[in-house]
Amino acid sequence: PEHKLALTNLLYIERLVKTLLWLRGGHKLTITGPDKIREFVKEVYSSKGERTFDVNFMSNIYEKPFTVEISNTKKIYPTKEKSIPLGGHLEGCRIGFDLGASDRKVSAVIL
Repeated sequence: PEHKLALTNLLYIERLVKTLLWLRGGHKLTITGPDKIREFVKEVYSSKGERTFDVNFMSNIYEKPFTVEISNTKKIYPTKEKSIPLGGHLEGCRIGFDLGASDRKVSAVIL
C-alpha cells in the first residue's frame, strides 16, 4: 500500500527538477531512483507533459532536443561546468546611466 503522502514526493521532485533546470540549464536530464518517480519525471518533462514550455525553452536554448534518460545505476556523474574569468580590467573610466523602465540606456568609456 502506498503512503498517504506519496503524491507529495512527486510534487516535490517535479519542483526540484524545474528549479535546477532553470538555475543550471541543460538539454539532458539523467535520473535514477524509484521507478514511480523516474517515470513521473520522464512523463512530466516530455513534449506532451505538464512542463512542455520548459522542455521547448531548453531545447531552443541548447539547440538540441531535451531528453530525460532513466538510469538504473547508482553512479553519479560529475557536472560538466566551465568557468572563464570575467572583468578584472580596471583601465579607463566608465559611466553608466539607466533610466529605469525605459528602453534608453547610456554609457560612456574614456580610455
